Amino acid sequence: MIELCDVVIETNEEGIAGRNRVQQVPIDPQVTAMSASSRLARGDWHGATGELGRLTSGDGPLAVELSWRAGLAACQLGDLKTAERVLGRGRRGTGELANEAIHAACTATVHAARGRHAEALEMAEHATQLAAKASSLQATAASHTVLSEVAAKAADWRGAESNYLVAVAAAEQSRDIINLIRLGIGRGAQLTAQGLPAEALEELGQALALVDQSGYVVLRPWALTEIGDAHVLRSEYDEASRRYGAARDGYRSMNSAEVARPMAGLGLIYRLQGQVEQARAAYEDAIRTAQAGGWRDTVMLASAGLARVRAADDLGAAAAMAELATDDGPNQVGALLARGWIGLLKGDHTGAEVQAKSAAEAARCRWDQAGLAEALELMACVRPDLAARRLAEAAAIWTDVGNAFGVARAGLLAATLRADRAGALGEAEKLRQLGARREWTGIADGLAVARLAPALRIDALGKFQVVREGAVVAATEWQSKKARDVLKILLSRRGGPITRDELHSLLWPEDAHLASNRLSVVLTVLRTVLDGSRADRISNPAVVSDRNIVRLDLTVVDTDVERYIETASAALESWRRQGSDALVSLQSAVSAYTGVFCAEDTYESWAEPMRDELSALHASVLRALGAAAEATDEVDLAVWSFLALLRQDPYDESTYLDLITLLQESGRYGDARRHYRQYIERMEEIDVRPTPFPAGMSVGDGPRRRRVVAAG
Repeated sequence: MIELCDVVIETNEEGIAGRNRVQQVPIDPQVTAMSASSRLARGDWHGATGELGRLTSGDGPLAVELSWRAGLAACQLGDLKTAERVLGRGRRGTGELANEAIHAACTATVHAARGRHAEALEMAEHATQLAAKASSLQATAASHTVLSEVAAKAADWRGAESNYLVAVAAAEQSRDIINLIRLGIGRGAQLTAQGLPAEALEELGQALALVDQSGYVVLRPWALTEIGDAHVLRSEYDEASRRYGAARDGYRSMNSAEVARPMAGLGLIYRLQGQVEQARAAYEDAIRTAQAGGWRDTVMLASAGLARVRAADDLGAAAAMAELATDDGPNQVGALLARGWIGLLKGDHTGAEVQAKSAAEAARCRWDQAGLAEALELMACVRPDLAARRLAEAAAIWTDVGNAFGVARAGLLAATLRADRAGALGEAEKLRQLGARREWTGIADGLAVARLAPALRIDALGKFQVVREGAVVAATEWQSKKARDVLKILLSRRGGPITRDELHSLLWPEDAHLASNRLSVVLTVLRTVLDGSRADRISNPAVVSDRNIVRLDLTVVDTDVERYIETASAALESWRRQGSDALVSLQSAVSAYTGVFCAEDTYESWAEPMRDELSALHASVLRALGAAAEATDEVDLAVWSFLALLRQDPYDESTYLDLITLLQESGRYGDARRHYRQYIERMEEIDVRPTPFPAGMSVGDGPRRRRVVAAG
């Protein structure tokens, strides 16, 4: 077919063009249509678009074969509106049964792409009837190919399989390379939809090889997009991003609206990993492009994803968008899950449960394993009393699929809901290694709920406060300042025990003989404040004690101290191993340090060790951030980091020298001199001899770069 079309191109460009110059003979539409097809096959998008424009410039009727060839070319270029218009001009009822069957198949393809699933099914069935009457292998392959695709969109997997087998047999007999490629890609997509990514990748690999062998490159971006989907299902996000990126570039070179599909795929990866702004940008781009091109299914897919992302900054807007993403087609489960998670974050447990059950039912009907697993996660969050069984089943499904991210997320939810802090930290670390951001982003999914799960939160960095079930505990509830002091002391021990005698000496150093009874009263007040009316307050109290020791149970409470230590430690580790997320992680860690530990207790001896430990950790993060920023030429960020370090310790000589050298090398000579004078003053205050300005460089030297060594 392609070889024949190459001859047509030569004829069209040379022979016919020559006759036109001499005899003014009009170009043969049939030849032009075949020329457009060949240009598509070889990747000449501009030439194909030009040929197509000449074919479709009028509004009169077209021969049915010319109509379907032009419609197919437009469809492959992602221009559904042109495809629909030119297919609508085809003259039918002429007795050309084979061409009419292919025309009907092309029309069904456009209906399906535009989300008209009932019309697509009706037209696809009509195409198979015409093909049977025509006894044409090409028509049989075309009609059963599209009927298989339409059946798959409706989750009729038996219908999809049976039509696939008929189409493959006909395409092989007729050596119809285009339909063989299309069947392979469609088959791969169906396997992914059923939770079989390994099998999908094998099928898609063969289809991509056939694309490369045949040179029919117009289908390459589609194959790459489906390969990206399969890798996402296996939580192989780097490889998926690479495939989606290649598909995006391919579609953009064609100026095809189908670029929306890989953009939605990239949005999904960003969403799963918690990259809010990048996810929003990708989804919004996909929606704009798909709406302009008429790709309704892609609009619904991206809208459901965007609704989840918008939950991070505007739950009301997210809920409204989720309602607009209503779909009864292939994206039905995703739309229901979006509404369910957003409802749960808004506190609508009843509505969330309804959506979760509907999503689970739809997923079972569609044999959507990934959708079913996430529906079970949502159901577990709505009904914690049934969470263990549902999350175990979700984890089993994710394991069968080969999705390590899903397994870890289900594990994190299970550990969080049973107040297993150690287990939750382990699962959170697995997710981080798979690319998820450590801090809570607010995107509507299980990770957001895992962060929201603790009913009790204690903030001690900067302002001290206790947040119980979403509300700050009022000062009047404490009844005793000593109860607050005990909580702060326990918090400084990070869940470790402290003896009653130690508490006696810290709280009542002058009245040791009365301390025992007083401590019992204070602990009662503290438990009342912390546990409130929690259903499990008896079995899982926040404060655990016996005759000798008292401790704070960190599996019951969420503290900003522990969160900061986790975030900062992970960021430093990422920096040491030169991870791609190091700079972002370090910035997040800096933001998490909202003040010194128990700032209102400046002179309390029990606060000093924890305050010093956190201050040292914060300094390490700032130092690493400065080095990371400098290594990536983020000069302003590096300067800010060094200045923050100097605010913390104005006598830090090495930081002063790093700052001065950076400013000098960046051409900011005045700032460098100013900070050098400050440096001299500080060193003189502590009787330290200053280093000359700056070592090995004079003011006249131009900007240059220096090699940055990783912070320890």
